[in-house]
Amino acid sequence: MRMAWKRMDSYLKALIVLELSVVLVCAGLVWFSQPPKVKAASQFANIVCDNFTPVSIAGAVTTRIVLAGNANMFVYLCSYNLNASAALTFSIIEGTGATCGTGTAAMVGGTTAAAGPSLGIAGTINFGGGTGAVTKTAIAGDSVCIIPSAGGTLAGVVGWTQAPY
Repeated sequence: MRMAWKRMDSYLKALIVLELSVVLVCAGLVWFSQPPKVKAASQFANIVCDNFTPVSIAGAVTTRIVLAGNANMFVYLCSYNLNASAALTFSIIEGTGATCGTGTAAMVGGTTAAAGPSLGIAGTINFGGGTGAVTKTAIAGDSVCIIPSAGGTLAGVVGWTQAPY
């Protein structure tokens, strides 16, 4: 009887070791089968614009296109498609006030129309696709405005969204 008990004891020990080995192997498979975390190619990659503002500006009039809705939100521009009826330049700026005149900073181009992209004779500029931002405000709570130069009409659409980061 004593021998049978010893054999059973050895058998149980071997079974426990085998079960632990299976558990460890399975845990290792689960651990190593997880895909590595991938960082986005851009800090703006997860931004999707869900607002679109039509633009129609005649002459050199600074026009607000996005009114900041919250002092804690940044404005992200994902796309802009602008057409000029004549040769002109424009800049997209941020700031506060009706025409972004306080705390003005450049987003596209400079802080004046002359420092921005140039559209040739009746030119078009199309930038961005609607997912992933092409630019954002540097200061939360700033509005976004366009400053065109004199000489024609600037028309099109700007895609944007707001986020707290």
